[in-house]
Amino acid sequence: ARVEVHSASGVRIRDVRSGEGFEFMSTLNTHVGLGTDSSIEKIVIYWPSGTIDTIMNPNTKTTHVVVEGSSLSIADEALTDLIIFPNPTASVINFESQNDLSDMIVTIFDTQGKRVFNEKLKSLTIDVTALSSGPYILRLESDGKTTIRKFIKQ
Repeated sequence: ARVEVHSASGVRIRDVRSGEGFEFMSTLNTHVGLGTDSSIEKIVIYWPSGTIDTIMNPNTKTTHVVVEGSSLSIADEALTDLIIFPNPTASVINFESQNDLSDMIVTIFDTQGKRVFNEKLKSLTIDVTALSSGPYILRLESDGKTTIRKFIKQ
């Protein structure tokens, strides 16, 4: 994949490959220094499949886990009033919103970007007891709109 980081001073490009030769595996982690810039306008990822993901106004000084086809930006936020609780949780996540959540698809990713849960929301509670302890990214999707929340499984 090709990763472009756009900031006030220009565009930084990194190419990410899984390997450089026979029996050699490269890290898929990509580090991009910002120099004197304090913010990022956007990150654009060009995947080998042809998919292009754009993340607008991402936080700096942090790690971003990107899964092909699931980029997010503030403009994509579908449910700005969505609350998930309790967080941290040991067993369930409850959803609260003024909006109808019945058609939402819930996907949970671990910090490596691996999808560990994916199903249509049947009630305002999902069971996460099968997940290992640690941080997770929860994605809700409906009608082409995406909402992201982070939670910690105890």
